[in-house]
Amino acid sequence: MTDLTQLDRPLGEYPDEVIGALVRAWQSGAILQGRIVDGGDWKEAVHPFFHLDYAYRLAPEPRRPMSPPWDVLPEWVQAVARDMDQGTWGYEVVPDVGHEVWRVISGRAINMTDFRYDRGNMPWNESLVLRPEGV
Repeated sequence: MTDLTQLDRPLGEYPDEVIGALVRAWQSGAILQGRIVDGGDWKEAVHPFFHLDYAYRLAPEPRRPMSPPWDVLPEWVQAVARDMDQGTWGYEVVPDVGHEVWRVISGRAINMTDFRYDRGNMPWNESLVLRPEGV
């Protein structure tokens, strides 16, 4: 199945099944974005004409940071981040971003992969969340 949020070519270059899925999603209330293929920003297509030489896509979900369960984490955990493999860790000292993982500079770390909480949808290398003041 094609990810309809990742379409970036003219609509006419996609098979009928993809075009049909995009139209059905819009008819069901999904937000579409459109743009001229050779430039321009994605804009909400309130009344799309489905021109075959324009690019259309489903609007991507807004980016959402993770919400660590600060109330159950040790007080020494000052930062939480998710690695490329989706492993999540709590850190005593803010880590550095590495090639595929967050690197411990110093201090302790706790594996949080099995904790239940909203991990957000940020890319792994932008997933770092700092403990709020007073929490």
